[in-house]
Amino acid sequence: MAVRAFGPDRWNVHLTSTSLFVAAMLAIHAVLLAWSGFRYSPTFDEVGHLAAGLSHWEFGRFELYSVNPPLVRSVAAIPVILAGYECDWVVFLGNPGDRPAFPLGYNLIARNGERSFRLFMLARWACIPFSLLGGGICWRWASELYGKASGALALMLWCFSPMVLGFASLITPDVGAAAMGGAAYYVFWRWLKQPSLPQACFAGIMLGLASLTKFTLLIFYVIWPLTWVLWSLSFRRGKKPMSRPTHCSHLVVVLLVSLLVINLGYGFDGTFERLGSQQFLSDSLRGLDAEGDQLSRNRFRNTWLQQIPLPVPKEFLLGIDRQLLDLNHGLPSYLGGEWRDRGWYYYYIYGLLVKEPLGSWVLVVLALLLSVFRRAKYTCHWRDELVILLPIVVIMGLVSAHTGYNHHLRYALPVFPFVFVWASRVARSFALKHGRTASLAGFAAMWVIASSLSCFPHSLSYFVAVHSIH
Repeated sequence: MAVRAFGPDRWNVHLTSTSLFVAAMLAIHAVLLAWSGFRYSPTFDEVGHLAAGLSHWEFGRFELYSVNPPLVRSVAAIPVILAGYECDWVVFLGNPGDRPAFPLGYNLIARNGERSFRLFMLARWACIPFSLLGGGICWRWASELYGKASGALALMLWCFSPMVLGFASLITPDVGAAAMGGAAYYVFWRWLKQPSLPQACFAGIMLGLASLTKFTLLIFYVIWPLTWVLWSLSFRRGKKPMSRPTHCSHLVVVLLVSLLVINLGYGFDGTFERLGSQQFLSDSLRGLDAEGDQLSRNRFRNTWLQQIPLPVPKEFLLGIDRQLLDLNHGLPSYLGGEWRDRGWYYYYIYGLLVKEPLGSWVLVVLALLLSVFRRAKYTCHWRDELVILLPIVVIMGLVSAHTGYNHHLRYALPVFPFVFVWASRVARSFALKHGRTASLAGFAAMWVIASSLSCFPHSLSYFVAVHSIH
């Protein structure tokens, strides 16, 4: 009887209870997002995103709202098309730099009247699976690295983060990017540990899908090869899971498959057009002469590079160009009672300090202390740590380096899955029976939930000093 108590039956009970916990957490998360999506009228950006998403399906065109890739808004538009809507599709403005998504969005609202609220609700609900994926990845990755208790903590941090709850209930792409980016990185990590050609293709598909959510995630095309090099060099001779040339060829497959997915996402619109035939707006791609005067709208024209065919869709490249235009020229920015013509390098760190519950920061600091002073019991292999920490450092460095303007803390959302997984190591204290650490971790986790729910459904307005709107 004693043996059986810890045998298959006990294991099945454990698996069942874990599955029920994960399902319950994700169900609660989905209900919170559905209620928030029902409760609130459209935000400013959503008006343009929905009109752009509808145009992708109606006309197969991608110039609307091209500063963001089309995946999330295309998903949001599906139930709206199925439900039926009215819109006067005025002529698409063809001048470089024009952004008619918002006038079209206002037209959409005017034509559908009060029914517009229902259409936006349906669009928001269609995006809830992105956030559920993000929570699932946090649970799965943390569980594999640090154990089931850590998986539960990472899932809880995702499901009750005010930033996640606030933006996952909208049709903006940021939580979708965080979820797809975390999922892509998890699959990439699995390929590093157990390389195979099918796994490489899967990683390529996920990288392509992540790139279709947010241009920020294009940094993965730099981080992944760097991670692969460090991972490969870390093995002693004869200990590698696969020969280095074969592994490298798989990495090439990952990148090529991801490019194919990006092109499929845009319907190969403008793919293989010549680089020299494009008209750019940003200083980075348009170029300036020695006196600072504008060159022809393409710095590559009249160079040997002008004949290079684009490996990506035209609007994918032009969307990056329009994003660079905003970053280069700068816009008025606000932080801590001060207005500036440009932004601050510490904007995102400052914002996260005041826009996430203090309980989350207690867990992060505790995880850091445990990593330093009890490294043997609270960390995994340094290669796995590298995969978690590198995207946090690089993405935060990337968004912080763009000080042309600071308007949206949501730009930092892609680091959330990695931070939550990394911080979840503190939950190992329960299995290790480190009573004080476990008590502090449990208290911080309850603090996060209570603090976040105290202001729900006003999660977008969450601030550590103000937990409700009166």
